[in-house]
Amino acid sequence: MTEFTLTLIDARRIQQYLFTANELKQILGASELVERATHDWVFEALSPLRHNIKKTNPLTFDEQRSIDAAETDAELIFAGGGNVGILFRSFDQAKEFATRYSRKVLLEAPGLEVAIAHTPVPWDKPDGMARAWKQMIEQEMPRRKDSRRTTQPIYGLGVTAECVFTGMPAVRDWAEPGSDVRRLVSAEALAKLDCSLEAKKRLQESIAIESFEYPSKFDDLGGMAGHARYIAVVHIDGNDMGRRMQRYLDTAQTNRSFIQCMRSFSNRVNEAGLLSMQKVIERISKALTIEDGEWVIRDSAGGDEFVNLCENYLPIRPIVFGGDDVTFVCDGRLGLPLAVQFLDAFGEQMLEDEIQGFACAGVAIVHTNYPFARAYDLAEELCQTAKLEARSFDPNGARISYIHWHYNKGSVTHDWPEIRDREYKFAGGDLALRPLVVRKLDELATPSWRTWEILINQLQEFRGPAWRGRRNKLKVIRDSLRDPSEAQQLIGLHGPLPAIAGLESQDISSGWYDQRCLYFDALEANDLLVIPGGGER
Repeated sequence: MTEFTLTLIDARRIQQYLFTANELKQILGASELVERATHDWVFEALSPLRHNIKKTNPLTFDEQRSIDAAETDAELIFAGGGNVGILFRSFDQAKEFATRYSRKVLLEAPGLEVAIAHTPVPWDKPDGMARAWKQMIEQEMPRRKDSRRTTQPIYGLGVTAECVFTGMPAVRDWAEPGSDVRRLVSAEALAKLDCSLEAKKRLQESIAIESFEYPSKFDDLGGMAGHARYIAVVHIDGNDMGRRMQRYLDTAQTNRSFIQCMRSFSNRVNEAGLLSMQKVIERISKALTIEDGEWVIRDSAGGDEFVNLCENYLPIRPIVFGGDDVTFVCDGRLGLPLAVQFLDAFGEQMLEDEIQGFACAGVAIVHTNYPFARAYDLAEELCQTAKLEARSFDPNGARISYIHWHYNKGSVTHDWPEIRDREYKFAGGDLALRPLVVRKLDELATPSWRTWEILINQLQEFRGPAWRGRRNKLKVIRDSLRDPSEAQQLIGLHGPLPAIAGLESQDISSGWYDQRCLYFDALEANDLLVIPGGGER
């Protein structure tokens, strides 16, 4: 009987590792370390064995070096999304690999947690891989994660100096290149800082830009000196990807076809995510114009606001990209349209299961000095809220892309249910329409008046001739919408609000319909949103 060993690596608590610091450079360095831990160091630990990796950048495989071949010791199945799957000829080889790999992670990426699990694969059985994968996902990996010690470790006996970033024991005093200011940093912070330049290099190689650079500081994302600066933390997650992949794997009839399905699905999702991020960068590049010797992005929806570049830095910095789990930061005024651009680009691509790529986005717009970890938590919670909305109209939750957002103008709260109940929920209903549909399959019935297109149409109307120069009146109407009867009087006094497709026969003179306010989202975003040209939206 032929029995191989399936090994799965799972990088744990990635978000906690990435976003604990409030410094973009450390976040970027942490992202680079996670990338190395799930790619470069895996390949390095495999190097003593005969494997199927032909090229690492981009990752390509030698199809002649499958685990079926006698001269192959290990076959890399996939690497992406913080997970790596490898098939070893023997359990001993799998253990030796895990030892080499774990040592590398412990030494090079302090604080990063990875879980490694093994399970046997009865290769003589046609469904051996399918059974092993189910065993891995349902039992082995959960057992490995649950068995980890949760006691608080003793970081440093006799060390009293603390890291200025993490509060952990300091190991070195560190200075920014070109600066005389030295700061005490921990091993984790030092590893992240040392990798920040490599993170920039990797991004440049993945999504090249000419004449511009990607920023490494939040202050370089744009804005004008003397004005409040806001950044948008954008988190995007693919819909139902785990179940989609499993349904695709269920079509495999043999162990070899199971591996091919797993590899092709993972590779295609990674390609789709990277291409979608490239489309976002292209959208920015096409919108750039020179005015008075400076690069700016003008609003294409009739607004007076514009984004001016800080030197030659693009107003966006991808942090996690290449896959369906994406995070980037940008100038706060660009967060929503760039998130929509990604969702559109992702939805235009067909994945291996012959279904379009659908995802949901959460966007937290916060001040540059707002704790980044809290902003990310808010963006992630908004994304999950959008996914719940998608499932209410589609049981699979896979065929609608929603966008959800919140403008934080000073509150320290990052819990969305609390924010919603305090700022948007009233006895008469919900002040916000969001989350809004960006794209969906035509056969799915969702309210036609709760879409991104409706919001853009409203913005264009509010910025058009009928309301131009009446910004204060719009703010008064916005504030009055909390009371439908008061809003109805003001709307009648100052002029009708934009018509809404699908509600032509309904009485919306109060600005409300079906216990939802129809105009608050657009009026709130009117002074805070720039729609860059160069794209359809």
